[in-house]
Amino acid sequence: AVLTAVPAMASVLRATWRIMAGSMLSGLLDPTTPATTAATKASHASLLVAAMALLFLLAQPAESTRFLGVPATAVVSVLAWTVVVGFLVIQLQQQRAVWTFEKLGLRANPLVTLVLLILAVTSLGGGDPRIHAIRQAQGEPARTDRPAVAGYVDQWLAANPGCRVEISTANGTAAVRPVIFVAAEGGGIRAAAWTAAALSRLDEIPCGRHSVILSSGVSGGSLGLVVTQLYGEGPESPVDVVDRLAGPEALAAGVGGALAGDLVAGGTDVLVGTGQDTSAGAAWQDRAGAMERTWEREAGRLAEPWEAADPANGVTGALVLNSTAAGIGCRLLISQLDLSGAAGTQAGYEPQGAVPRNESCREGPTPLSIDLLARDACPLKLSWSTAAMLSARFPIISPAGRVPFRNDGECGPGHAYQAIDGGYSEGSGLGTIHDLWPLFREALRAHNSRLAEGQPIAVPVFLYLQNSAGSDVVARPPELAGEFAVPLLGISAKNLQSEATSWIQRLDAGADVCPTGAEQCPAAQASFTARMGGSAVRVSPASRPALDPPLGWTLSPLSRERLRQAMDAEATCPPATGGQCSGFVRLLDALRG
Repeated sequence: AVLTAVPAMASVLRATWRIMAGSMLSGLLDPTTPATTAATKASHASLLVAAMALLFLLAQPAESTRFLGVPATAVVSVLAWTVVVGFLVIQLQQQRAVWTFEKLGLRANPLVTLVLLILAVTSLGGGDPRIHAIRQAQGEPARTDRPAVAGYVDQWLAANPGCRVEISTANGTAAVRPVIFVAAEGGGIRAAAWTAAALSRLDEIPCGRHSVILSSGVSGGSLGLVVTQLYGEGPESPVDVVDRLAGPEALAAGVGGALAGDLVAGGTDVLVGTGQDTSAGAAWQDRAGAMERTWEREAGRLAEPWEAADPANGVTGALVLNSTAAGIGCRLLISQLDLSGAAGTQAGYEPQGAVPRNESCREGPTPLSIDLLARDACPLKLSWSTAAMLSARFPIISPAGRVPFRNDGECGPGHAYQAIDGGYSEGSGLGTIHDLWPLFREALRAHNSRLAEGQPIAVPVFLYLQNSAGSDVVARPPELAGEFAVPLLGISAKNLQSEATSWIQRLDAGADVCPTGAEQCPAAQASFTARMGGSAVRVSPASRPALDPPLGWTLSPLSRERLRQAMDAEATCPPATGGQCSGFVRLLDALRG
């Protein structure tokens, strides 16, 4: 019935357009035909409505986008700009073109081309640095009193004593103390939901509640880690908080900012203040700031200042959020730990005098990475929402954030990194775990060397929270290719070395934390990790014939339910599996003792 009605509807629309184009619109669209009074009034009324819509989106973006929702915000914004630009084009076509354009052979002023040219020129060199400067919170700089890794490990082990697992080895019974390192893959709000759900399963077990020492997050995985740390020990479940954040309000705010406030600011340098009230009036906020404030309305604790690591926190441990510096490609780290003692960079690198230190990540404590909260960095006053968004700025929905760095000892808006989504450099979060692991390994090895008889041996477990499906599918090797096609097929080979599987294999191979000459420790570690199939555990949705929850910053109720079902399947082992349980199930069973 619907298909049969399409030709009839098309005929009606075609007839309506012919009538309007032949009467009311002919005077507007055709310069040779005088415009009627009705057509002129209609055009002015359309302009007024479009201008009012844009003014509401500029002056009251939160209220406007919350009322309209994502699709209507996009449609209304595009339609309003079309009407405004179209009105100006129609008005200018009634006039003679400027002399310059006449010499170029144009009969009308190229308004649309001029608008696009202005937007392109004003964005050269990054545009006005104020437009996408990250929000600064109240209080002290975020780097205050961050613990060093070695001291943090000892403090964490002392503050989280309530986890002891008895295991059998060839040398008798031994006690093991699991120490979990979490890597949360990026993937928008889907990643946040998956991360919160997995860590909530750990939190249900007394031993699991005190077992996570470090968490590395990317994009939405960072948001899930932040929410879990803030709400993991409170009355409200982190899963419920993420469900609220998965609504359409944040995405609508981002779309509205991209098509209204940020567009006007980028083209005219007019910054309409719609953010937090200050002594000088409402502060400017770009679309990323609008999304952050939307998150804060749904989860109030996200507005609190970023804090250093708390050794007593065993739900997420210390957080390291990953961003990327566009252009130079360096990884930007927002860390609750002082990373100044991390592993060195390339051996023999000589810094070049022509390249300032902060414009290159080839020197420094973390490999090809920059600690944004280091002692010699520009002071940043971050809220939890701003820190999470720094890791999750995926263009075009959220813009590159300007993070200042020191130039000749001074901090100013003229010298800044352009921070984008951490997935541009490494999307799993495992790379950061791997780079920091040598420092943690030495601290755990030193701890195990000091143990008295009967005390539990610290054993590392690497937990990878992969929210994308398909990791359980192993493709067969392709057929042999023709000689001319071999170079093309070989181009993608290097990508395999930076995939999550390669990071997992590297971590698993270097997981030994037993001191030299120890007898019980290697047997205990081998026995414990054998129960899970290795030191690394991957938690991902199983592949099945269905629509996967999409990437982005909003999830439908159906998508949320599919994620819940996938987590239930990953965290349980029904009898029908014949004992072939997932690594996550075996980890949970091991933590139960």
